[in-house]
Amino acid sequence: MRARGCGEPKRANFSRNKVLKAITPGAFIASNEEVTPGSSLSDYLGGVQVSTESNIDVDNLSWALPLISQPRLAPYLTDADGKLPLAVQSYRDNLLTSAALFSWLGFTEIALRNAILNALTPNDVSLEDFDPFITHWSVLSSETKRDYDNAVSRLVTKSQPATTNRIAAELNFGFWRYLLSARYESTLWTPYLQHAFQFGPVKSRHRVHSEVEVAVVIRNKIAHHERIRTTQVVEAVTAVEQILTWIEPTALTWARANLPKLEGWSGPPDTE
Repeated sequence: MRARGCGEPKRANFSRNKVLKAITPGAFIASNEEVTPGSSLSDYLGGVQVSTESNIDVDNLSWALPLISQPRLAPYLTDADGKLPLAVQSYRDNLLTSAALFSWLGFTEIALRNAILNALTPNDVSLEDFDPFITHWSVLSSETKRDYDNAVSRLVTKSQPATTNRIAAELNFGFWRYLLSARYESTLWTPYLQHAFQFGPVKSRHRVHSEVEVAVVIRNKIAHHERIRTTQVVEAVTAVEQILTWIEPTALTWARANLPKLEGWSGPPDTE
């Protein structure tokens, strides 16, 4: 039996309309500064300098509307009172913020995936010789089985061996979220998956699923190049830090020290 949790760490309490500011490399905290539309990033991505709107060549923005598109720029133009340079600057800031968040989300997805795989695998068995999905095939939904079969088919198409780790890498973030849903409360969560979160709320599958849901939603928004608002940034950071804390607090410590940080970022107002 895998070790059970040793209590739930206190959850950070982030509120709306506060910006994220890093005071140590990679660490996220809530600042009391008000959101200022159009403000820019500084010392972004661990020291890469992104300066103010002087980076925007106001005389050479003829490419912006045809290449970014009017519909995509429309909300930025609205916030910028129709001023194209400010709108493009805000669009740039959104791209950079999304890139920083994406690295955190990617790290969290991989940690979650492997924590779940480990929880489904007996302690004395290697994933090289064991497929937990086949072992638990009888309790999987038709959708889960379909996703698994599609992952295997993609590997076959690429002439790659369908090992457990390769299959897992083909499965998207939403697949792992679904394994934490109410459908699997008695069949997977109680006997196995709760132990993937050994430092978290062992009894509360709903709590874990809710945080993973936040991470999946923001990940999909970023993947589709959508605008990320301040509240969504706060929610995403809170979610990924909470998930990592529940899985392994030292992994969060590493992430805070090594992954991109958000410093002085202000998103568009939370009016939608």
